[in-house]
Amino acid sequence: MTAKHNGEDLASFGLMSRGAYVQAIRPLLPAEAFQTCPGKLWGVAIHSVLFFAGIVAIAHVEVWWLRLLLGIAVGHSLACLAFFGHDLSHSSVVRSRSIKYALEVWVWGLRLMPATVWRRLHNQVHHANSNTPNDTDRHCFPSELNWWMRALGYTFTPFKNPVRWSPLVLLAFVAYTLGNTVTAFLPGRNWRHNGPYRVAFLAKQRLRILFEVLMIVVFQLGIFALAGFDLATYAWCYLPALAVSSGLTMMYIFTNHYLNIITEVEDPLLGTTSVAVPKAIDWLHAHFSYHTEHHLFPSLNSSYYPLVCRLLMEKFPDRYNRIGLGAAWRQLWHMPFDGEVVQATLLTNTGHPSRSVAKMRNTDAPLSVEECAVEPTAIH
Repeated sequence: MTAKHNGEDLASFGLMSRGAYVQAIRPLLPAEAFQTCPGKLWGVAIHSVLFFAGIVAIAHVEVWWLRLLLGIAVGHSLACLAFFGHDLSHSSVVRSRSIKYALEVWVWGLRLMPATVWRRLHNQVHHANSNTPNDTDRHCFPSELNWWMRALGYTFTPFKNPVRWSPLVLLAFVAYTLGNTVTAFLPGRNWRHNGPYRVAFLAKQRLRILFEVLMIVVFQLGIFALAGFDLATYAWCYLPALAVSSGLTMMYIFTNHYLNIITEVEDPLLGTTSVAVPKAIDWLHAHFSYHTEHHLFPSLNSSYYPLVCRLLMEKFPDRYNRIGLGAAWRQLWHMPFDGEVVQATLLTNTGHPSRSVAKMRNTDAPLSVEECAVEPTAIH
């Protein structure tokens, strides 16, 4: 079965291309929505200051519970830096390559992620292939799971995790970062079949990653210096914050795609889920919850994603996925790690389930275009 279909063929099978959605929504958006928003650099500056102020505060207190509370606050600012870094990487804040790259090295480096690894995985591969076999951020197929991939999955993901609400899931982004950074330097192609789709890196990209790893080491040495060159204090200053930041961002990332079907061609509405959070949280997190909207318009000023959300609910109420973050997170713990069940819950504009597309399978094949042309089934 070939994955090449024109727009009319996709529509007849129940799938739509990104271009079809954009064509329907783009004329309804104001021109200023597509202009850069350099004012968001204040978010980077403020959370950078809060991050280091929190570290200094932790280094000067000795009460463990106060250190923990401060670590949570520092972790939230570290996560917010990632949310603004996400906008930076898609050129919606500034378009200067040198400024953008320097800021990305900073915001991603504080989370141990080399900026070039993020760009390659997220911008270049994931966005072009979301929830298709060539996606770096999807469920594993059975043949991709060896013993150590299963061990990693059951340790750091919520999918049928044997330990209900395991705190190690908070470290999923750390495991994702370290794993992909290491594989970027592995020779040959055998490793590409261990886990979700892996991408190759050019020699010049590897050199840039080495520079970014060096900068990460410099950042950590700076934190170590603020901790008074004491290992125990350094651990209190950084590790709780890293865990909180990883857990907070992964709550969004897991729910954005892992409740959705894997198809052989990309359908941004069927392959992504937006999650509903309080407006104040949305503002703090740079509207990161609007993930379907982001996949349709990656370089859009994220402040306009709520408008795109309303338009999607008007134009595509039976295809648009949006659910409360808490409900989506609870559902993840019932999803299998090996991809045997792939399903999409389609919601109406009232937030209630309207239909479901589900397949029970134990195969490496994604849902074909024809398989998506199924009769809607009720959700119970």
